[in-house]
Amino acid sequence: MCIQIENRKPKWLLGILLAVACPISCLSIGASIKAGLVLLVMALAVTALRLEVKNQRVLSMFYAGVFALAPCAVFLLGVLMQNINLEYISSFCILLNVVLLLGIQLAVLLVSSSIRTALIVGAVPPLGLTLVHTYVFAFRGNSLTPTDLLSAQTAANVATEYDFTPSAPMLYALLLASIFLLALFCLPHLRLNRTKRNILAEIAAILFCAIFLSQGSADIKSRYWQNYGALYNGYLLNFALQIKDIFISPPDGYTSNAVSALESEYPSPEAAGSAPDIIVIMDESFADFRVFDEDFAGDTEIMPYIDSLSENAIRGYLNASVFGGGTANSEYECLSGNTMAFLPQGSMVYQQYYSEEIPTLVSILKKHGYDCIAMHPFHANGWMRDTVYPKMGFEDLYFLEDFSQEQMIREYVSDHEMFEQIIRLHEAQDADTPMFLFGVTMQNHGGYTYTGADFETTVSLDGLSGDYPHTEQYLTLVQETDKAVEHLIEYYKTVDRDTVIVFFGDHMPNVEPAFYEELNGGPFETLDEQMKKQMVPFFIWTNYDIEERQIPCSSINYLSLYTLEAAGLPLPPYMQFLKDTEEVIPAINAYGYYSLEQQRFLPLDEASGREAEAIRAYELLQYNNMFDEENRSDHFFGK
Repeated sequence: MCIQIENRKPKWLLGILLAVACPISCLSIGASIKAGLVLLVMALAVTALRLEVKNQRVLSMFYAGVFALAPCAVFLLGVLMQNINLEYISSFCILLNVVLLLGIQLAVLLVSSSIRTALIVGAVPPLGLTLVHTYVFAFRGNSLTPTDLLSAQTAANVATEYDFTPSAPMLYALLLASIFLLALFCLPHLRLNRTKRNILAEIAAILFCAIFLSQGSADIKSRYWQNYGALYNGYLLNFALQIKDIFISPPDGYTSNAVSALESEYPSPEAAGSAPDIIVIMDESFADFRVFDEDFAGDTEIMPYIDSLSENAIRGYLNASVFGGGTANSEYECLSGNTMAFLPQGSMVYQQYYSEEIPTLVSILKKHGYDCIAMHPFHANGWMRDTVYPKMGFEDLYFLEDFSQEQMIREYVSDHEMFEQIIRLHEAQDADTPMFLFGVTMQNHGGYTYTGADFETTVSLDGLSGDYPHTEQYLTLVQETDKAVEHLIEYYKTVDRDTVIVFFGDHMPNVEPAFYEELNGGPFETLDEQMKKQMVPFFIWTNYDIEERQIPCSSINYLSLYTLEAAGLPLPPYMQFLKDTEEVIPAINAYGYYSLEQQRFLPLDEASGREAEAIRAYELLQYNNMFDEENRSDHFFGK
């Protein structure tokens, strides 16, 4: 074995470009110039040196060592990229991450037979996945899950609104990874014969089985809350464990007879009388930070008009299953009455589970003769709405191209323009046909770093001015939403036709994490504290008399029930069931439920007594609804 100076021009060119990029990129983001210079030297050293091995046995031993050490390097680069403390990850989880990466290398080796190819391909996808996760967590506050890959198109639609400037640790990791890959690229070739590949195939199979069997350990389980999966399991291991969660199994004790036993408790409804227009608006990222601190904004009024609504209004807070993103899941909970609580964390229903058989508020209202309209002033393919909405029964669809785009805020259609479109549809509708309109806004979508001259941040937080510019830009947007809501409701106060307006936020915005911690008085450690980040405001207003009330703690899956009640329409059996369930389980989402007995939030598996029975019945019915097409209850879910 000997080391020689490499003189191939393509490699020198690539190495010099990488070396020059190291200090320049560090300077551009304000990172350490010393670190940039060290990386420059490393890049030049890797570029200049070439390993030449003439003895085949020595070469095999050398590659065996590289093959064992490369997964360790990839794992450590991923940890640096995410800037997490390695001390949180147990030694066993570190070992499993390395074993997983080794298994990937072996799998590639079986296909290619080239060790160099296996090392490079075994490093690039895991590092790329970790990089995407790091950005997703920064933008959304939750980790990237396997099902998120199904919504890549939706993410691409809004990617231009986010700041992709890397942090210093991320930049160091990317530069080190580039140097590492350059070193691998320069390794000499070595191919394996079929016998050795068969042996490695068996080893790879054993390694992958070990990863999934490890989920049986009490300490090794997939984690979804915030970044806990990466923090305690290591991101790649956590991602692998989450793949198992995608597959849905019947809940314990599930049989079609168990569902049939519930049917007699909920009779079919009588025919409807009057049918008011129903407008449901899910407002993008609309939230109320007063759930943390009533005085967080000082004397600044964020939503004065919405706060003033009291007459003929039902108001309260809903616990969403998503934070900072995942809008379509809130949409699904609202329209279906189902909950994400019984689905794998990170699931995206529209991409994974939606079929034409699943009834929703749309199919209920179509039975009462409603003209059903869906509206979203953005790209039709986002969350596959252009495919899912027709399956739900929406007859008329309005997407970005159907708006004039004359009233933009930042680069999105404003809430005011969308509400003007709703008013125009009302004025053009058939007087004999009630209208149901479900609208999803875009104005308040993240990120909150817009610097265009056509938008000015007007909110300045008392005592915090300038500390949280993303939050101040977001709150400025909420003020604009409040004005748009005032315009819409004041119009409908003059309308003779009975109308129900339902308004709610889909999730809290992903603004500065430090802002949330300051509101909370520290990190979010308990489930009760974490649930505050899931709370979104809602109101139901009518232009006719209804009983006013406050609902301080509910969840989005009950919103269709509240809508039908406010409209005075008869409740079908599933909605009757939800009404009974709400009396026992007032709020439920992907993270747990509110226990009336203990007056706090609990994980589902800690429910007992009457609460456990209610949750079990709910889970049985939802499984029958979503997944047991052959035995689906016509009484509860017939079209």
